Amino acid sequence: MPNITKSYVDGLKCRDAAYVKWDSKLAGFGVRVYARDPKGKCKKSFVLRYANVAGKRRMMVLGQFGAMTVTEAREKASRASNAIRDGNDPLEEKKTRRRAVLSEVATFGQVVDKYIELRARPRQRAWKQTRRVLEVNCADWLQHPIASITQTDAQDLLEGFLSKGQEGKAHVTHAWLRAIFRWAENRGVVETSIMNRVEIEIEPKVRDRVYSDDEIKSVWGAANTLDPIEGGFVKLILLLGVRKLELAGMKRKEFDDSNNPTHWTVPHERVKIRKSATKRRVYEVPLPPLAQRIIKSLPRLDDELVFPGRQGKKPLIPGTALKTKVHDSSGVKDWTYHTCRDTVATWLENEGHSEYERGLVLNHSAYGVTAGYSHGYPVELKRKLLEKWADHVADIVQPQGVAVLS
Repeated sequence: MPNITKSYVDGLKCRDAAYVKWDSKLAGFGVRVYARDPKGKCKKSFVLRYANVAGKRRMMVLGQFGAMTVTEAREKASRASNAIRDGNDPLEEKKTRRRAVLSEVATFGQVVDKYIELRARPRQRAWKQTRRVLEVNCADWLQHPIASITQTDAQDLLEGFLSKGQEGKAHVTHAWLRAIFRWAENRGVVETSIMNRVEIEIEPKVRDRVYSDDEIKSVWGAANTLDPIEGGFVKLILLLGVRKLELAGMKRKEFDDSNNPTHWTVPHERVKIRKSATKRRVYEVPLPPLAQRIIKSLPRLDDELVFPGRQGKKPLIPGTALKTKVHDSSGVKDWTYHTCRDTVATWLENEGHSEYERGLVLNHSAYGVTAGYSHGYPVELKRKLLEKWADHVADIVQPQGVAVLS
C-alpha cells in the first residue's frame, strides 16, 4: 500500500469505475477516485473505513481533495479513529448533528430551493415546472419547518385537489412530494419520508381521441384564418406529428438548406430525454413536399427562428391562447396539440404499419437490448411514412381541381 501524499493523489487517474487506494500508515485512511464523468472531471475524496461497535463496516467521507489537503484529511481521520476506539460512531454522530440542525431551521421552502439547485436543475430540462409544482401547489407549507409537516398534511393536501376534480394536479404533486421527501431523507433533513405511505386513488384515463377526416379539414381551414406564423405552426404540428416544443423552437440552421429545406434535424436540447443523459440523441425529420411549401411560404420575421413569438427573439408559445383560436375557428372544441400525434399514429396503425414505424414518425426512442447495438437512423423509411401521411392530409383538405397546396 502507498503512503498517501499530495503528489500521489495528483497522479491518480479516473477509470470507468470508482476505486480506493489505502494508506500504508494510518489504518482505514484512503482516497476514493470516482468514475470518469461525461465532462471529463476526475473527482477524488478522502475516506475512512472502519467498523462500529456493532461490527458493521462503514465508510466515512472526510472531504474532497482540493478543498481539503492531505494533511488535514489525515488529521481528521486520526481524530475519528480515536473516537471509534472509544466506542463512538463518527458517521452516525455527524448524521445526527446535521439532522438536528436542519430539522429545526430548514423550512419546506428552503428545502425546495436546495432540491432544485442540487438535484432537479442539473438533471431536468423542465426543472422550472418542478419548482412551480412544489411552490404553488404546496404554498401553505413554504414557511413551515419541513420536519413539522406530517403524513396527514400531505394526504389532506392531495385529497383536497381530488375533491375539486383536479386529478392531474394531485398526481403531479404526489410524484414530486415523493421525490423531494425521499431526497430530504437521504440527506438527513428528515428522519423518514412522510410520503412512504401516502397514496392517492386516481382512475387511469385512456387517451383514445383522434381526429376524423372532417375535423382535420376543419382545423386546416381554421389555420388558414390565423396569423401566418400561427397557422403554419398548426399545419406542421398536424403534418409532422412532432411534439409542440420541438416544433416551436425550430431554427433555420437546423435545415439542410435554410432557403430550400427538405430535411430538419431536431437537436438534442429539444429532444424529450433526461438533461443528464450521456447519449446526445437527435431526431431526423424528412420534410414532405407539402411541409416544405408551408415552411417556404412563412414570413421571415427572424433570421434564426422559423416560428418567432411576439416578444422578440423568443419562440412562439403554443399555449392556451392559440388553442382557443383553433377551437373557435374550427369548431373542434377539444383540439389539442398532442391529439395530432395520436391521430397520425392511429392512421398509420390502420394502414398496417408496425409499432416501430409509428414510433419512428413520433420521434420515440428505441428500447430494448437491440437498441443499444443499433446506431443508424432509417431516414428514407421515415420519409416515405411522412409523405404517405401528408398525401392523405392533402387529399382531405385540398379543394377539388387544385394540385399544389400550401
